[in-house]
Amino acid sequence: MRRPLLLAATTAVTAFGARRLRPRLLDRPIPRRVQEPFDGEIFAAGEAAVGVRTATGNPRAVVICMHGFLEDMRYFGALYRDPTLTYLGINSGGYHIPDGEQPRREADWATDNPYTPGTIAYDAWVLNEALAHWRGQARVRVHGHSRGGAVVVEAARQRPEAFAEAEVILEAPVLPGGAVAAALGTGATGAGEFLLPFGLAAARQVPVTQAAPWLFRPLSPRKRELLDPMLYTPRTDRITLVNVMNLRDWMRMTPPAALETLPQGCVLIPQTDRILDRQAMLTAARRAPGLRVVETAGTSHFISLDAPALIPPL
Repeated sequence: MRRPLLLAATTAVTAFGARRLRPRLLDRPIPRRVQEPFDGEIFAAGEAAVGVRTATGNPRAVVICMHGFLEDMRYFGALYRDPTLTYLGINSGGYHIPDGEQPRREADWATDNPYTPGTIAYDAWVLNEALAHWRGQARVRVHGHSRGGAVVVEAARQRPEAFAEAEVILEAPVLPGGAVAAALGTGATGAGEFLLPFGLAAARQVPVTQAAPWLFRPLSPRKRELLDPMLYTPRTDRITLVNVMNLRDWMRMTPPAALETLPQGCVLIPQTDRILDRQAMLTAARRAPGLRVVETAGTSHFISLDAPALIPPL
């Protein structure tokens, strides 16, 4: 009898300690691990930021990009370096800015954001504010990767008129009715959410492309450089938790009709996706009447990094 009682007592004490420790882990500041200069201006927009690299002369297009979960605005930096483009990179609410040394200008074009930082709706509001300010300069492309694809869909739901003439690129996107890949699905359960801060604290001991290279292959030096510090991108683990819970709820609760607000552009589907469920993504993408569905070859979840030539030219 003593052994079961001892086990039960140990389990109870451990559970009690975990519940006391968890809030402290969630709100503990995460140090910024990246310092990469951005050759443009950085505007503060509430808990988010917008990096702006203006074109030389009159721009032939304005490109607004929204990175994915645990990424930052560097994801698209090399893709849109054409000096005839004005490039805007949104940095998600509650995330570290990769250029931590450049002073931020307050975005006088941004209004109070009514949504919760860490949610898709919060970043969509920031994207729409940037779009409203810059869209009159030239034709517009809005490019979202992974969670950033959901941000683009949500932005079009918030202000459909702003997307009437915009070209949209959804790259390996989170979509209504989508799902996380089976291997990662436990992270979106109740138990996974409770254990998240403990798991993240342990996972930060090893760069992610070394700990789980199968998730990210094919790997390149730049891809490792962008993805290895991703667990240090949010400023707290509470933001990561809000991201995870909101992603789950958004995929489940957003109606497929939300895709009807995107009149033109394409959805790029990776050949192999170990982050999101590829079949669910493909099924959801085919419900978007205005978007072409392009299945790409030789690519992972990170199409822009694996094969930038597959991104449709402007």
